[in-house]
Amino acid sequence: MSILDKFTLVDIVKSRSASVATVYPNGLKLNNPTAAELRFTPYVQVYINAKDKQFAVCACKEDDDQAMPFSK
Repeated sequence: MSILDKFTLVDIVKSRSASVATVYPNGLKLNNPTAAELRFTPYVQVYINAKDKQFAVCACKEDDDQAMPFSK
């Protein structure tokens, strides 16, 4: 019996960009390459999939539900 028997090896997926998202207890920080990939949109919506522990950031219009300022 190995000490690692209760663990599952993580399948590493290599990124194709320099985009980085950092999650904090009270916020989310995205770097400049991420903003560029979102075409420096002025507003975004943040979605979460709690079951699969995923989140998404999507460009949106100012008057969309839960729109938040993103880039000037």
